[in-house]
This record gives sequence, structure tokens and C-alpha cells, in this order.
Amino acid sequence: MNSIADLVQGTDRHTNFLVIEILAGEDYTDSVSAVQALGERADVDVNVIITYLLEQHSREGNHRREHLLRILLRSVFPPSQDADELNKKIEINRGGIAALLQDPDRFENLYITGLIFRLCPFLDSGIKTLYTGGRKIEGMLREQSGCTDPDRTNLILEYLSAVKFVTIETVGSTGNPNLAANMLPILGEICLSIYELTENPAIAERSLLVSKRLLVNDR
Repeated sequence: MNSIADLVQGTDRHTNFLVIEILAGEDYTDSVSAVQALGERADVDVNVIITYLLEQHSREGNHRREHLLRILLRSVFPPSQDADELNKKIEINRGGIAALLQDPDRFENLYITGLIFRLCPFLDSGIKTLYTGGRKIEGMLREQSGCTDPDRTNLILEYLSAVKFVTIETVGSTGNPNLAANMLPILGEICLSIYELTENPAIAERSLLVSKRLLVNDR
């Protein structure tokens, strides 16, 4: 008898409904196994699965849906993936990721928001998400006098890592080459503001490096 992982790895975009049936079931262990296996699947199109989890989250708002979405994002878009391969996967899953970007603040788990930030540099709408996300981080740092707990520290570090990948080339690949040229100095100023506001050494170091990179590369 095949395991859940074997079953999911044998599916593709045309049989994603089989994965959704597993996620809709009562066995949470099976659901975890299913989303983990998506990262090993040949077909990386998971648009309808992302959409399904978002719809369920909107209706139920439970931690399990967030956890499954977190595992899916890490499995299909692993942090270790190089930019070119990541961009290819994002292009295939443009619809599902666009749905994620509509409201990245909906999640209680800040780790998911950090994972979403990683996908932003390759999408027009993602650059706008980085802008609004950066402004919110500035506001949070002002309210907390520059102090951050571990979860928010990790979120800000993920944000800065994402902004580092914003270039005219990456955003130009989306068909809007002028967007990055306009946004580079703005994002650079946000990172510089984060540097000036934070009391965390790791955030200060990374934000200064990223701000210099963006402002120097401003054309």
C-alpha cells in the first residue's frame, strides 16, 4: 500500500484535487505528509492548493491551516533555492502567490509572513507588498522603541533578505522594468530607517548593508 507521500508525489496539476481531498480529511498527520511531499513532486504547480488553504483559513482561521501553509511554502519554495529556480516556480504559481500577497498580515504566525516576503522580489505586486511591509516594520519599531521579540526579529531579517534581491533585472522579468528603478531608492530609504530605529545588532547590520546596496545601485 502506497504512503500518502508516494500518492502525492505521483500527482500533478491535473490531479491536485486528490491532494485537496487529503487536506479536507480528518487525519492531520496525513495532511502534513501531503504538503511536505509537494516539495518532492515533479509538477510544482500548487496554485489551487494554496487557494484552498487560504479559503479554509478565511473560514476557520485555525492554526492547523496556517501550519499546513507554512510547510507547503517551505517545501515548494525552500529557503535554500537559488533565485533562478525560485523565479521559475513563482511564475508557475503566480495566481496562488498573488492571493497570498493580498493580505500577508492575516496570519498570526509571523513566520508565514516572512516566507511570503521571500517570494515578493519576482512579482510586481510583491514589490508593493515589500513597500507596505517595510512601512509597517518602521511603525512597529517606533512603537516598541526599536525593541523586537525573537519572532519579530526573524520577520524583519526575512524582510531585509527579500529586499536584497530586488533588482531591475528580477522585477524586469515580470514585464515592468521601470518598477524596480522607481522602487530601489524607496526601499533603500526604508532599510536605512530600519537601521536607525532598531536596537537589535543583527537587524542593524543587515539593514545597513541592504540599504547601501540599494541606494548605491539606484540608477
